Amino acid sequence: MTDLHELLQHAAPVPPEFDRDALVRVVGRRKRRRQAIALAAVTTAAVVAIGAVVVTRDDTKAPGVAVSPRTDATSTAPSTPMVTTPNGYQALAAMPRFPERAVRTVALPELVDGYDTTIDGNTLWARGCAGTRPGYSCVSRIDLGSGAVRTLPGQSTDPVVTRVTTGDGGVFVLSSAFDGSPYHVTRLDPKTGRHLWSVAVPGTSVQGDPKARLRFGAGALWFSLGTHPVVEFSPSDGAVIATIAVPGYVETIGSVDFAFGANDVWVVGGESGTSVMRIDPTTKRVEVVADAGLGFSQSLAADGHFVWTTHHTTRQDLVRIDTADGNRATIVSVPTYEVAAGDGQTWFLGYEPTGSTRDGANHPGVVGRIDPESGRVIAVTELPVGALDDPTLIVHRGKAYVLDAATHSLTIVDPAA
Repeated sequence: MTDLHELLQHAAPVPPEFDRDALVRVVGRRKRRRQAIALAAVTTAAVVAIGAVVVTRDDTKAPGVAVSPRTDATSTAPSTPMVTTPNGYQALAAMPRFPERAVRTVALPELVDGYDTTIDGNTLWARGCAGTRPGYSCVSRIDLGSGAVRTLPGQSTDPVVTRVTTGDGGVFVLSSAFDGSPYHVTRLDPKTGRHLWSVAVPGTSVQGDPKARLRFGAGALWFSLGTHPVVEFSPSDGAVIATIAVPGYVETIGSVDFAFGANDVWVVGGESGTSVMRIDPTTKRVEVVADAGLGFSQSLAADGHFVWTTHHTTRQDLVRIDTADGNRATIVSVPTYEVAAGDGQTWFLGYEPTGSTRDGANHPGVVGRIDPESGRVIAVTELPVGALDDPTLIVHRGKAYVLDAATHSLTIVDPAA
């Protein structure tokens, strides 16, 4: 297991005392502030000047030295010298921009929510109702080619859909009535919306803010909820395949979710809040691969031979971990709280650090692409979102998709355009 706490001491001084609860409260206040501004429809875009520094686990190198590209892969990172800001981040304002032809934005109906989305083929699935149906009791599909939105028919208007995922030819939703009853996992017919099966998640009772995650991967459905054991469901009939205890808990802050490698299921949290854990889908064994010390994690992604996570300990950090060897861990200090990966690409939502502080203003004003081998930013583009909105980032078929619930927009970045 890699002790990332040692790396973090190179990246920034460790404060004499760490208060995880205080940081969680800060995140909560920012979330409420984002929601308040979103309700006021503040959509002023801003050009940000942000950046990142790469620190590698090599005690012979000075802090702030960029990681060299791996010799077994071709790097797509810029060959120009790295420009950094006073607080040690790469200066995104100095980075190349994606051309205008590579970026387009599609307007979405107001009731379609970006809280949880997934892409299957040429369709983006999201909770929410297009048209006159109220609330979030249904699921809508968005055609990524035309932008057309259609709500699945035949769904109940009682439970609130909290998560949407696809796989095995079906659409799966996690829902709750918020009356103390358990979460339910339901499989829907993607054409008719008909319920094919619905099962309760054992040992759950929902009241208040829903924190559970549901994701399809490694041929099964996976459920997590803090200290509750991870539950693996069969996609064909909803039967429980396994109940898997993890050390500590599975993180529920931000957009953090399950991530899937070629033969692994990944979660983050553990005893410290930043433990990156591998679940073997065959043996159900849980292994802590890396840990950054006391803090909390905000997103998780896996692709190829890397796992990526964003977390906050002494500062906000993006960390890359080699799936074959957890000791090959690299801190890629891009100011971001969300990372996504797929098809050999790694993307992030960037925000603007305030002055020389180690934390930012949670300003997702840029979406950028990172060279996964060197950790350097390749290119960025500004987003048409409000200053404190909370968009969702997905990578699919070589493109980045950013869905913003506050401005009801979907931005698509195609680097090949």
